Amino acid sequence: DRASGAAPLADAVARARRLRARRATDTGAARQGRVIVFVGTRGGVGTTTAAIATAWTLANDCDTQTALVDLDLVSGTIAFALDIDPGQGLREGLDQPARIDAVFVERCLVRESPKLAVLSAEEPYDLGGDFDPAAAPVLLDELRQTFDCIVVDLPRSVTPLCKVVLAAADDIVLMYSPTLAGLRDALRWMDLTATVADRAVVRLVQGPVPGTVAIDKAEFEKSLGRKTDLAIPFDAKAAFAAANAGKAISSVAHDGATGKAFVDLAVLLGFAASDTTRRTGRTWPWKRGHARA
Repeated sequence: DRASGAAPLADAVARARRLRARRATDTGAARQGRVIVFVGTRGGVGTTTAAIATAWTLANDCDTQTALVDLDLVSGTIAFALDIDPGQGLREGLDQPARIDAVFVERCLVRESPKLAVLSAEEPYDLGGDFDPAAAPVLLDELRQTFDCIVVDLPRSVTPLCKVVLAAADDIVLMYSPTLAGLRDALRWMDLTATVADRAVVRLVQGPVPGTVAIDKAEFEKSLGRKTDLAIPFDAKAAFAAANAGKAISSVAHDGATGKAFVDLAVLLGFAASDTTRRTGRTWPWKRGHARA
C-alpha cells in the first residue's frame, strides 16, 4: 500500500541523503534551497496567485534562483496563468521516484525567465491521484541542488504525497479568508501542520480576496490564538491585467500596494531585494537569516 508503506519513503530519503553527500564531496558544499509551501485553508483565497507572485518576486526582486512547483497535475493553473506550456514527465516522476534525477528534473522544467523555472503538468481528468509519497523527498532534494528557493503550490486535498511535502517544508504559507469558514479551516490546518510539519515555520497570510462578510482582524486573531503575519490587498484591476497578460500580479502591479505586499512577504520569509532593485530608489531591508518565529 503506497499510502502506508514506510519502507519506500525511507529508501527514498536514504537515497536523497547519499546523493547530497556525494555531491558535497565532489563539488564542495551542496546547495540546499529553501522549500516554501503555499496552501489555502479553502478554495478561492488566492493561494495560486500568491504562490506565483511570491516566486516572481523572489526571482526578480530578490535575484534568487527559484523553482515554482504546481502539484495539482490535473487542475493546476500556474503554467496557464504564466502563459507557458506545461512541462512533460512530472506525472511519471511522481509515479516512479527511481526515475527522478538531475537530468529528469531539467527536462521537466520550463523556464519562465532566467531565474524562474516552472514544474507543472496538465493531465486528463481521469488521472488517479495515488502518487508514490516517496517521490516527494527525491524530487525536492534534486530541486534543492539547483535552486535557492522552491515554491510549491499544494492542493488542499491531504494526500500522503502532500503530507510528505508539508513535512519537508522550511516555511508554510497558509492562505486564509477572514470569514467564519476561513477561521474554522485555518484552525484545522494549523492543527494539521503542527502534526505533520512541526519543523516548518507557518506564516498566516490573508489572501487577496474581495472584502465581503469579514471578521474583524482583532477578533479573528483572538479566536485563532495567534497573530496573522500579512494581508495581501485585493486589486481587481491588477488581477485582470495579470490574467490578460499571462504574468504574475506582482509584475503588473510592481509599484502598487499588491506588489509591495509580496516584497513584504519575501522579506518575512527571510529574503531581501537585490542591489539592482535597490538602486531604483526603493529601500529594502538587508537580507537576513531565516528566523524561526
